[in-house]
Amino acid sequence: MVDIWFTSDLHLGHNNVLSFQERPFSDIDEMNRSLLAAINKRAKTNDVLYILGDVAYKNEGGFSAAAQMIESLRCKKKRLVLGNHDATYANKWIASGLFETVSRMEEFPANGFGYGAELTLCHYPMLAWNRSRHNGKDGSLPSIMIHGHIHGRRKDNERNASEGVFRYDCGVDANDYAPVHVEEIIDFFARDDL
Repeated sequence: MVDIWFTSDLHLGHNNVLSFQERPFSDIDEMNRSLLAAINKRAKTNDVLYILGDVAYKNEGGFSAAAQMIESLRCKKKRLVLGNHDATYANKWIASGLFETVSRMEEFPANGFGYGAELTLCHYPMLAWNRSRHNGKDGSLPSIMIHGHIHGRRKDNERNASEGVFRYDCGVDANDYAPVHVEEIIDFFARDDL
């Protein structure tokens, strides 16, 4: 079974994100180190890591600095779903070879990797997505929309789950500044305590 991880909205090198998101880091260097260390702690060399947008924004050192940070990740199977703050570097990310794929959206059956769900990945949250209306009907696999962009909190994901909305914000601000495993997301929607 392949371990698949999701994260979003790293904003590596982006000073303003510290204040407008009230991130608990003393400065941008501490944030960069902490976010990269959290990914390296979880995502192993042969795992798959999806970054659902906003890798770096207005970072000191430009693309070269951002690329060095991504290159420092030990996970070699990285995939990028572009976000609104990736526009400046989009072509450079494609040309860099640091990501296996660079896209705007992706859909795949996670059951092909041994996990029981269908996944739709996009930086932006959607109101409806492929097979979302089939959730829980006739023994169908859950169809989960995984996104970033909104810099939500855990309570926002919990509200979605309690209302039967299978949409999950994998951004760092909603997940203790660390990536989330696909199984954690699937299990999140199977909980009874919401």
